[in-house]
Amino acid sequence: MSDSERMKETLKRFLEEKGFSIEFNRALRGSSGLEHVFDIVATREGTILCFDVINPSEISVLSSLGKAIDVSYVQFFLLCKNVQSAKLPDILRDIDALEAIIYSDVEDLLRK
Repeated sequence: MSDSERMKETLKRFLEEKGFSIEFNRALRGSSGLEHVFDIVATREGTILCFDVINPSEISVLSSLGKAIDVSYVQFFLLCKNVQSAKLPDILRDIDALEAIIYSDVEDLLRK
């Protein structure tokens, strides 16, 4: 099992303990009518949390930004392992529905 898969399974268990239902690779329809696939979608009583695990690159950041704008009815978390926050574009910090979380390992992620 890869680090990414292990992290997703651990996050799944953590969120299930908090009462969320979890789906992997679920598509949600945005206001544009397009469907966007998220690595993890957690739902509980009308609350929708979406998580994508990315290696920050120009393409992945732009894709995530598009998702956050189009699917603004969810709380969207970008999970970035071992990246300096300076490498993430400032615009990511200005989108209320999007939060970038930088973590070093699974335990660090769960603390955040």
